[in-house]
Amino acid sequence: MFRNKIKCNECEHIYDALEPECPECKNENPRAPKGFSRNAVILPLWLQLTLLGVGYVGLQLVSIIVTIIATIIFTINNPGATPESATDPNLLAAIEFISYGIITIPFIIFVILFRRKFKYGWKNWQTYVFGLIGGFALIGSSTVYMGFVQVVFGVTENANEQIINQIVSIYPVLSLLIFAIVGPVVEELTYRVGLFSFLRRIHPALAYAVTIIFFAILHFDVSSLMTGFQSGDFSAFTNELLNFPAYLLAAAILTFIYDKFGFGASCIAHITNNFCSVLLTILALRYGH
Repeated sequence: MFRNKIKCNECEHIYDALEPECPECKNENPRAPKGFSRNAVILPLWLQLTLLGVGYVGLQLVSIIVTIIATIIFTINNPGATPESATDPNLLAAIEFISYGIITIPFIIFVILFRRKFKYGWKNWQTYVFGLIGGFALIGSSTVYMGFVQVVFGVTENANEQIINQIVSIYPVLSLLIFAIVGPVVEELTYRVGLFSFLRRIHPALAYAVTIIFFAILHFDVSSLMTGFQSGDFSAFTNELLNFPAYLLAAAILTFIYDKFGFGASCIAHITNNFCSVLLTILALRYGH
């Protein structure tokens, strides 16, 4: 149920039902969700929905606006541009970097305003240990799965990874900042602190299922299906489908880390995975020839 407030049996202080204990007298909350990390960021229901709205809907709207403006500027500066120019790495990089730069501003303001909610767990050794373990679990599981499907099915990187790699090849430093640090933090605030914690109020299984599937779909190129219908060639769509389980697994690990060890741990896990991925791409591009 959408429990938001509870009255302490000892001091009668009213506080969020997700809190493991009363913030005033430290009396244990008998209605606290079982297994929910004490290091999780406990926010009111409306703030959880706000994070989800800003992180998902806000980013989509910002990306659309930035894409339109960037495309117009790109077309003016490149008179001979063709429709294929829409996939130009420089244009895609500008859209990604500017969009994330804009959407990061409200998140920075949010964290500053509610900094007391985010301080818990960062002094706990488990945050760092399990965060790093989670990060390397992400890397290991992805490596094993992708290695398997590449050998068996000849699968290549999906559209999301191809775009990122193109951008990384041109702007390695900015890519490390945006894709390895800013992106993971924004996504953890949006989909773990926002979406997962909101749905956790209803039922843990629902929170896991929706968060994992939704997060994985975000990295899926739906347009590949439409392209398949238009061209009769569904190889790109099949490639996306075979990449999809890797994102489901990654989402499951990140969600579990947040649920059991808190926001700090899931951030560290996400950053570790992305940082290593981007760094390896940079090294491969620089020294792989």
